[in-house]
Amino acid sequence: MFFIFISNAFYSGRKTALVLSLTILLMSMKPVGDAGNEYTIKAMFIYNFTKHIEWNQPPSPSFRIGIVGNSDIQGALELIATQKKVGNLPIEVIKITSDDNSLFQVIFVSKSQVQKLEELAKKYAGKSVLIISEEAKHSEQGATINLITTDNKVRFELNQTAGKVAGLKISSTLANLAMTVNP
Repeated sequence: MFFIFISNAFYSGRKTALVLSLTILLMSMKPVGDAGNEYTIKAMFIYNFTKHIEWNQPPSPSFRIGIVGNSDIQGALELIATQKKVGNLPIEVIKITSDDNSLFQVIFVSKSQVQKLEELAKKYAGKSVLIISEEAKHSEQGATINLITTDNKVRFELNQTAGKVAGLKISSTLANLAMTVNP
């Protein structure tokens, strides 16, 4: 009987500690609507997209992600770059200037610069560059992927036609995960 009491007390103590730990963890998390958390999530989306896309580019010493416009995603991507690789390549995050002609594997276009999507799509057509827009009203403008936030959740739209024009091979897994898919 004493053993049952002790084991119940021990179990109850572990249960209390677990509940307390989860409560502290949940209280320390930022709300989904918080910009910092939103861009951390969007950066992880971008990193995970790299696992489902094949680029047809010559070998490169690094996997280059370019950012058009000012965005909090730059810091989140730079943090990922310090911790992860794409395949065996280190990740390099670069802010793109208007006259930049460098080759990138991914270009992220911030919501303040979505008017440049069509121009970028033409510039990088056939060069195997994944263009990702943010909150673009018309993802047909040239972005292969459009990141959107609905119901406080980050989701994405996939434009397979833009991906084909860009020279990318997109896995069916990515298409299955997209909120909407344009053929």
